[in-house]
Amino acid sequence: MITLRVQDSGVGIPQDQQARIFERFARVDQPEQGKVPGVGLGLYIAAQIVTQQGGQIWVESASGKGTTVFFNLPRTSPPEAV
Repeated sequence: MITLRVQDSGVGIPQDQQARIFERFARVDQPEQGKVPGVGLGLYIAAQIVTQQGGQIWVESASGKGTTVFFNLPRTSPPEAV
């Protein structure tokens, strides 16, 4: 497996909302931040692609300290030359 991560230094995702961020149309509820653009499909689509390829996706985040989304994918051998 190869593991990759995408990290930001934004407002973070509250612990009680992290379990659902990979669901279709999921939006993080943070009233103090106002409306964040988007429809809640980005992480859902990413999760679908990763799992269809035999990988896993997860998040680590703390409010006020940003978010890191990790995913791993199986390594494959390069195609043989013809």
